[in-house]
Amino acid sequence: MVSNGLLVVESGKNSTDDIARLFEGIRSNTHQVLEQAEDLKVRSDHIRHASTLVLGEVNSVAAITEENTAAIEQVLASAEVQQQHVSETVISISNLNELAVKLDKLTKFS
Repeated sequence: MVSNGLLVVESGKNSTDDIARLFEGIRSNTHQVLEQAEDLKVRSDHIRHASTLVLGEVNSVAAITEENTAAIEQVLASAEVQQQHVSETVISISNLNELAVKLDKLTKFS
């Protein structure tokens, strides 16, 4: 009977040691999870900051693109006006040339 009691006590001690090791493993794992969570928070903060910078740059590029588009539209409108002036000048030169030919013919017949 005493030997049965010793076996029970030894078994209880072994169980207690096993439980102590398990709790130590849980504590160690919990500590690692906490460190990883803190690292993840730092990385998330960096990503959030970087995404804010990228968003600002994208907005800046969009504003510049809008300004460039407006400037290009103004240049195009000016080019169209200039093209119209050139066309009118060509017509005027053609008319002037016709008048010069007629005048030349009139002066030769006189």
